[in-house]
Amino acid sequence: MNTNDMQAQLHAIKRKLELVKAQDTEFTEFGSSSHEYQMDPVLSQAELEQWQREHGLVLPEPFAQFLLEIGNGGAGPYYGIYSLEEATSYTEPLALSLPAILRPRMPRAEWNQLIAPLIWDEDISDEQYEQTSSQILGGMLCIGTQGCDYDMYLVLDGEYRGRIVYTNDFYEDAPFFFVYDLTFLDWYERWLDEFLLDYHRSWFGARMPGDEQALLHTYQHTAEQHIQADALQAMFKFKRLSPEGLDFLHHLVSRGASEQGNVAREHQLIAIRLIYKNTPEQGKPYVLQLLTSGDADDLLLALQMVYHSRENYPTAEFVPIIMKQLDRIEQAEALRFAGYILHEEPGVTLRDYEHVLHSSDEEIQLAAIYATRDCVEKERDIELVEQFILNASPQLRQQIVTYWGMIPHERLLPLYAAMWQEEYRNHPTFSVTFKEGLQKLGLPEDYFKRS
Repeated sequence: MNTNDMQAQLHAIKRKLELVKAQDTEFTEFGSSSHEYQMDPVLSQAELEQWQREHGLVLPEPFAQFLLEIGNGGAGPYYGIYSLEEATSYTEPLALSLPAILRPRMPRAEWNQLIAPLIWDEDISDEQYEQTSSQILGGMLCIGTQGCDYDMYLVLDGEYRGRIVYTNDFYEDAPFFFVYDLTFLDWYERWLDEFLLDYHRSWFGARMPGDEQALLHTYQHTAEQHIQADALQAMFKFKRLSPEGLDFLHHLVSRGASEQGNVAREHQLIAIRLIYKNTPEQGKPYVLQLLTSGDADDLLLALQMVYHSRENYPTAEFVPIIMKQLDRIEQAEALRFAGYILHEEPGVTLRDYEHVLHSSDEEIQLAAIYATRDCVEKERDIELVEQFILNASPQLRQQIVTYWGMIPHERLLPLYAAMWQEEYRNHPTFSVTFKEGLQKLGLPEDYFKRS
C-alpha cells in the first residue's frame, strides 16, 4: 500500500468512526461501553521510534500510522485497541523477542504437537511453560481483548507480518485463527463498515470479508473447497439475502444432492441453513428432509435449526415429526435440542421418551431426564418411572431428583426412602424436595426418618 492509499484509508476510518459514534449513542455494540468510541491521544513519532529501538522491532506500517494519526488506543472491535504501552504490558517480553511461527490454517496435528507440553506435561515448570507459550505467541503483539481468554494479536514479522490473530487458551485441535484481512487498517475499517451496513457482528472478524456479490464470486471462482465453505459461512452475517443469492443457494442444494462426497454435502448443508435462516418457508422442505433422512447428523442439524428459529417462525408443524424421531435419536446433543423444542408442548408425556430413557448410553439418559422435566403427571407412567429409578446409577438418580423432583405416588415411597437414607438425608436442597413431595401425599416431613 502506497502512502497516498494509506492516507485515504486513514481519512475514511476517521469519518466512519464518527458516523458509528453518532449512530450508537446507547453503546449497543459489544464492548463499546468500555471505550465509547473515544480515541486516546495519538502517539508521537519520537515515542514510536523509542519503542522500536527498545524492543529491536519495527511495527507494521498500517498499525504504526493508526497510532500516529488516529489514536494511541481507544475505540475498536470488541473492547477496543490497547495503547502501545498497554499492548506491551499484555505481551510476554520473551514472545516479543522471538520469531513468529504461527500461520493460517495450521494443521491440527502440528498445532497439537506445539501445545502438547502445555496441556499434557503435569510436571512442567513455570519457566518451561513460559518458554513454550512464548514460542507459540512469538513475534506477535497483544493489541486488544475480546473478553475471557480471547485476545487479539498483531503479527510483527515473517510472511504474515501485519495480520491479526485471534487467540484463546491452548486447546487441542483449536489452532489460533488468522482473520482474513491482510492489514490492521483493513480489519479496523471492516469493523466500521459492517456496523454501518448493519451486518450481524457477533464474533466480528471470524468470517470472510465482502458483500454478498463478492462472496458469491469467490465461491464460483475458486477451486479450493475450504475457501468455498468460508465464503458460504460468511453469508450468515447478512440479515437478508437477495433473490439472486437465494436462487444460487437453491441451485447449490440441488446440485449437492446429485453429487457424491463429503465436501458437496457440507456445502449443501450450509446452503440449507442459509435458506432457512432467511426464508423459513422456502427452507422448510429441506428441514423436513433432514428430520426424516435417517442420518444422525442430519437430524441434529435440523433440530438445531428448528430450535433457533422458534422465536421468529412457527415451528408447531415440526413437533409431531420430531416426536416420531425420538426412538431413533443416537446423540445426546440431538436429544437435548429435541427436548428444548418439545418441553412446553402440550400432550408430550414421559412415555414418548421411553426408548431414550432405557438407552444403554448414560449421556442420552441424562439428556432424557432433563428433556422430560416438564412432562406433567408422570405418575400416569408409574411403571416406567419405577423401573427407571430401580435401574438408575447414582448419577442418574441425582438428576432424577434434581429435574423431576419427588413424584407423588405411594408406589415410589420405598425407592425414595432408600435414596434419602443412602444419599440425600443431609443434602439441604434435596431434603426440601423430599419434604415437598411428602406434603403432596399428606405425609409428615419426617416420614422417611420414621421409616
